[in-house]
Amino acid sequence: MDADGQAAASQIDTPRKFDTSYKNRIPVTAGPFRISRMDPTTKVVSEVRDPHWWGSKAVLDGINFRTLDAASTPGAFASGEIDVEDIGPDVAAYKQAGKVPHTSIRVAGAPNLRQMVVNGRSPLLKDVRVRRALFMSLDRQAIGKADLNGLPFPAKPLDNHFLVNNDVAYRDNAGSLGRYDPAEAGRQLDAAGWRMHGGVREKDGRPLELTLTIPSGTPIAANEAQLFTAMLKNVGVRLDTKVKPSDDFFNDVSAGKFDLTLFSGIGSVPFFPLTNGAASFVSPKHGNIGQNYARIGTAAIDADMHKAGTEVDHSAYLADLDAADARLWKLAANLPLYQRPQIVAAKSDVANYGAFGFQDTDWTRVGFTR
Repeated sequence: MDADGQAAASQIDTPRKFDTSYKNRIPVTAGPFRISRMDPTTKVVSEVRDPHWWGSKAVLDGINFRTLDAASTPGAFASGEIDVEDIGPDVAAYKQAGKVPHTSIRVAGAPNLRQMVVNGRSPLLKDVRVRRALFMSLDRQAIGKADLNGLPFPAKPLDNHFLVNNDVAYRDNAGSLGRYDPAEAGRQLDAAGWRMHGGVREKDGRPLELTLTIPSGTPIAANEAQLFTAMLKNVGVRLDTKVKPSDDFFNDVSAGKFDLTLFSGIGSVPFFPLTNGAASFVSPKHGNIGQNYARIGTAAIDADMHKAGTEVDHSAYLADLDAADARLWKLAANLPLYQRPQIVAAKSDVANYGAFGFQDTDWTRVGFTR
């Protein structure tokens, strides 16, 4: 074990240390920078160059990471409080950043997606027919076009849970669930016993009324909520939107306090696609959902993903992923909407940072031009 490993082990070598050493601090890191300060008041995490880093010396002396909600970030970038802004698919932020002097807009297609997640343990959503009907009720082409209108990125439905549209191995495994088909959605709901009554479907006297939980300060989620409400109304599903503070949003999602929710999945390039996907789709065990917020899974999907992780032949690896993906579509656990564009605004003198696409960030090379 090297010195960094020994230092890390020393922080967790007793039960008490294991429980407390990393609370509100990160005492040991392994990279070109180390944590120098975590300020809960300003929500700024400061890093400085780590003199013990064995690799290439970082160009920057330090980096400050600041937590901002989506509504405040454009103003902070425009005023010079931050040097980089992750715009994503925010049209208003893209237009505002383009007006800021000495700004470079950097665009790429990356392993990121926009998705709807269905809580499979919600009483009204345990029936797979209802979940499938929701999928077919949503016009993903229209949703993507509305979200991405005005951005330099194409709107195209995403029909794979593991691979994005510009990946050379991408394959459409969605089948009928990838098509916008409100008539078939209605038939699925009829078959599940949900009959139309005064514009809203009912079963055993209970209306088919769902809650969509979204984070505050996220214009794209608010836009999607309006579209979802109208589209689901067409098939007799009433949708109520609940807006949660950004800091509380994922706490509620993790606790299962939602019927439907919307958020972006951001892939980590070195682990894309399987490791990111497996964390989201592996079956919950012993009450531990991991990142499977839908709380839905099967042994067959787990087996496909496990087999993919053991393959040495790339074609076999992709075949296993396709098999798992096809099962996920039939299960209707979550609905990929579209590949999320990676759009980053940076001060024009920021070097080697921005929209990397499928390339990982080399933090030792990030800096400023002279």
